[in-house]
Formats: sequence, C-alpha cells, structure tokens
Amino acid sequence: MPRGQSYTPQMVIDGKREAVGSRRDDVYKAIAAVADEPRLSVSATKRKDGTVDVAVEGSGESAAVWVITFLKARTTNVEGGENNGKALANHHIVRNVDRIGDWSGQSLRLAAPVDLDADHDCVVLVQSDDQGPILGAARCAAEDATSS
Repeated sequence: MPRGQSYTPQMVIDGKREAVGSRRDDVYKAIAAVADEPRLSVSATKRKDGTVDVAVEGSGESAAVWVITFLKARTTNVEGGENNGKALANHHIVRNVDRIGDWSGQSLRLAAPVDLDADHDCVVLVQSDDQGPILGAARCAAEDATSS
C-alpha cells in the first residue's frame, strides 16, 4: 500500500456485500440483505475412511466446489509485545482450501479426501467461477454411527 494511504479491513458477505468488520450495524445489514436470496442445497458428510461426501442440488451456472479445513480452536501464550503474558484464543483457523470439483449447474455428488482429526473440522462452499458469489455452503457433518 502506498505511503500515506490507510486500509480499512473489509468483511465480504456472501461474495456480494462488504462491510467494515468493526461496524456491527453495517455487518448485520449486509448479512440481512443476502439472507433471503436463493441458495443451492449443499450437504457434506465426513466419512470414517477420511473422505467427505458432497451433494449439491439445484440449477444454475457453473461453479467451483471447495472444501475448507480449519482448526476448531487454539490458544497462544504471547511472550512479547503489547500482549505479552496474555493467552489469546483463536477459533476456526483455516488450514487448507482445496478445490475438489466443478459444479456444472445440475445435481452433483462427489467424494474427496479430507485430513481431519478431532481438533479439525470442514465446510464446503459452492462458489461462482472466478471467485464470485457463494451459491451454497454446508458445514461437514459427522457420519451417522448407524450408516455403513
């Protein structure tokens, strides 16, 4: 960034709206503005064999299917600087972003490898090509103990 210019961190909501993260009312307005828009139906199930099964239902233009793995939480003991001596908790720390397939605008089912342990989880996003809006999303659910 050129000297003398300031940067205001923006949150991107649904790939369609922006708001300054510290301006709570603006963030809630942006979320409300996209909340009732139509979405693809997306489901994601973590399997015991180390894969995630993904289903996308709906129609539309082509899009990318992403699986994002994240560390659920981590506490860091700070040993210097302005936070010296504090323990800082962070949540949902992204570890990997992998494109696992392409959605062609029709129903899709696919399976992809995912490296998860008890401290990690994942979400699946269906995003318009060229990093456009999010069309649908799902948090990965654990495989039902009764399923095979």
